[in-house]
Amino acid sequence: LRVALPHATYASYAAVDFLQQAAGNEQLRVHIREAGSMEGLDFVLRRGYHLALLRYAEEDEDYYSRYCARRGLHREQIMEFEYRLLVNRDSPLARHEVHDLAELNRYTEVLHDDFQLPGEENRRVHVYERCSQFSILQSLPTAYMWASPMPQRALEQYHLVLKKCPAQNQRMRDVLVYSDKGGLRPEEEKFIELLRRQAALTVK
Repeated sequence: LRVALPHATYASYAAVDFLQQAAGNEQLRVHIREAGSMEGLDFVLRRGYHLALLRYAEEDEDYYSRYCARRGLHREQIMEFEYRLLVNRDSPLARHEVHDLAELNRYTEVLHDDFQLPGEENRRVHVYERCSQFSILQSLPTAYMWASPMPQRALEQYHLVLKKCPAQNQRMRDVLVYSDKGGLRPEEEKFIELLRRQAALTVK
C-alpha cells in the first residue's frame, strides 16, 4: 500500500489500524507519506502511489474536480468540516467562545509547517512534527492551533479540547483520489474502509 495523507490525525489513526490488521501478513510493504494536495496528486499520478487524501477549501472544489477528471482520477469525499480551535483543557479558550480573531492575539499559535489561517503573526511557533504540536498544547495552556476533526481518544490522550470558533467559518473538504484504471485492490479497499470509520469517529 502506498498512500499520501494530509496533516489529519484521523487519517494517521486509519493508517495505524491498517498496519495492525496487516501485521500478520507474510509480506508487508507500506508507504505512508504526509503531503499537501498538489504533492499528493503528484505522488498518485507520477510516483506510484495508490491513494491520496486531498484537503482543500470548499471554494477550490471546481479546480480539483476538473484537474482530477482530466487525469482520470476517481474522487470520493471523506469529510467536510470547518477548522476548530485545539487547546489544552485548562486553557481559558476551552471555556470561552471566540467571536473575533483578534481575541487570539494574546495567545501563542502553533502551526504545522507553513499552514495558517488569517490572524496576527507576532505569536507563532512553527512545528514540523505532529506529536511535538500536541506536546506543546498539552504543556502550554496559552497555546492553540487550528485543527480538523479529531478522534476522541487523541483528545483524551493529550488532554485537549476541540472547540468550534464562530469567528472562523472556512469550509474545508477531505477528498480521496485514486486512478480510475483497474479498480481497487483489497488492501486499498481495506484502507478506505478504515479511513471512513475513523472519520465517522471524529469530534466535529
